[in-house]
Amino acid sequence: MKVAIQMFGHMRTYLQCCETLRKNLLETYDCDVFVHTWDEIEHKTQTWHNDKMSDIQKITEKDVEDAYLCKAVKVEHQYVQEKGYIEANGLKISKFGIESMLYSMNEVNSLRKEYQQRNNIHYDFIVFIRPDIFLYDKLDLNKYANELKNGFFTAGNYKNDAILNDFRNIGASDILFFAQPTVMDKIFENFNLVKSQILEKETSLYGPEYSFVYAIQQIGINVYLLNYLHGINWKICRKSTPEKIIKKKPEKIKLIKNFIKSYFLFPWYIYKTYKIVKGGK
Repeated sequence: MKVAIQMFGHMRTYLQCCETLRKNLLETYDCDVFVHTWDEIEHKTQTWHNDKMSDIQKITEKDVEDAYLCKAVKVEHQYVQEKGYIEANGLKISKFGIESMLYSMNEVNSLRKEYQQRNNIHYDFIVFIRPDIFLYDKLDLNKYANELKNGFFTAGNYKNDAILNDFRNIGASDILFFAQPTVMDKIFENFNLVKSQILEKETSLYGPEYSFVYAIQQIGINVYLLNYLHGINWKICRKSTPEKIIKKKPEKIKLIKNFIKSYFLFPWYIYKTYKIVKGGK
């Protein structure tokens, strides 16, 4: 299977994450990597969290090429502008920051299309992913090769475990996603609609991720949530995430916690059972 990997946005913790991308995606398929990023490792705009790298290192094309052996890479300087905010769930997110993310998506898609046309290459899937994503498991694209050919597939996380089939309750749906080339081309041919759907909102109950998914649905593309979820199969690796934690699968951590809890509480349960049987409290 021939796959284009399109990486966008600031590089952030890419050095901690690039080996997991190689192991769980790049070595599994015949992949060509394309990257659009900025010449500073971390963004300076306001977002919903403050977990950003304080040491703003410079990023060069060589840094990126050494990490991923790219077919094409473009590094630009980001001139931060004040364009107001989107308020999501009471938290402010810079419109310029969102606009820059969308610009980076569009630029890396253009890099791939130019390379594809110049070399007469056909890709089975186009995968978008941020550089700060730590993959715990292989992303099995073969499951989708012959099914739902006109679909847009996104990995996210549940904000509300009680309701599973509503994208308003899905976060992180604009971080790791894929589709076949014809579907991705349709999205970027209508990308001004996608941008306006996100940026023209002053207040959102659900955050820009839902606006991103909703805009794709509005141009006639079916959107599907993958059973490849944040916090289980992959994780955003932020500045403050301890290395010993990020390298352990979340369910393993849960199992360890449950084991510790059971180990220490088991004698207490035995004692309480004994007291109940004996008629005590």
